[in-house]
This record gives sequence, structure tokens and C-alpha cells, in this order.
Amino acid sequence: MHLYQGTTRQFIADAGQARLASRLSERFFEEFRHKPAPSEVMSWQNSLAAMGNVLKLADLTDQGILVELKLPLSSKRLDVLITGSNPGTEDAAVIVELKQWTTVGLSIITDCLTVAFGGDTRSITYTPRARLPSTSGISSTRTLHSPTAESRSTVAPTSTTLSTTRVLR
Repeated sequence: MHLYQGTTRQFIADAGQARLASRLSERFFEEFRHKPAPSEVMSWQNSLAAMGNVLKLADLTDQGILVELKLPLSSKRLDVLITGSNPGTEDAAVIVELKQWTTVGLSIITDCLTVAFGGDTRSITYTPRARLPSTSGISSTRTLHSPTAESRSTVAPTSTTLSTTRVLR
């Protein structure tokens, strides 16, 4: 089950026309028989517009994309799954986890980040690799916008922090 499926070209167009949140809301209702929470709709509006901008800037227009893909035997969903192929690497997929953080920084707590969102700053556990089962087929993970020990990463308000995971067949 997923709430959106299409090409990245269509996704970019839908994001540019601000159609994604309403389409996902309709599919959510069809699937779950209740409306999504207003906070989830707002998250889709912000995050998916940012995702559309990333795809457009990277000129990724020939890939497939799934949004809110439900994981088997779980109530969890992947935010975005991008599929495609590369002459050198065959078929591949990238999982993107979208976050509504306005700033990201190091925490004094091990395996935590200090994040700000909704006017609140807190330390949260953030270890994407730890959430992946060993049988998932995940080959590697990379977090974009993650701070280093020497610096802090600040993201513009209402921006989206992306975590990506590459999946191989």
C-alpha cells in the first residue's frame, strides 16, 4: 500500500502545483477510512514540496517514486522511495526520510541530535541504521544535513532534512 505513485517528473509537477497533500489526504481516507491528522497534512505540504525541489534541482526526472509506502507486517511507512537504474549499478532504490526540523545540531547525549521544530528544541535519538533489520537488503545509509563534531548544521525554517538509504536488489 502507498499513498502516491508516479514518475519523479510527475511528482515535481504535482509539488510545483501544491497538489500532493490533497492527493495524499484523499488516498489516506480511501485506505484508512478516516482523515489524516492536520499535522500530517501540513508535514506533507512542507516536506514534499522540499522533496520536489530537491528532485528538480538534481534533474532527477526519469525515476519512479512512491510516497508513504507501508512496510509489510508493520504499521510503519517509508516517507519516499525513489527507484531507477544506473548503467554502472543496475536497478537501485533510495529511501528518503523527511524531517520537519528547522535546525539540526550535535547533542551532548550519545547517538542523539539536537533538533528544533515547532518552536521547541530537544535532543532526540537519531540512528537510522539501527532501525533497519539485517534482512532488509539495505546496502548503505547516508544522512544529509548531519552535523559533524566540528560544526553545526542550520537549516532554513520550514526546510526538510533528508535521510537517504540505498537499497540494492
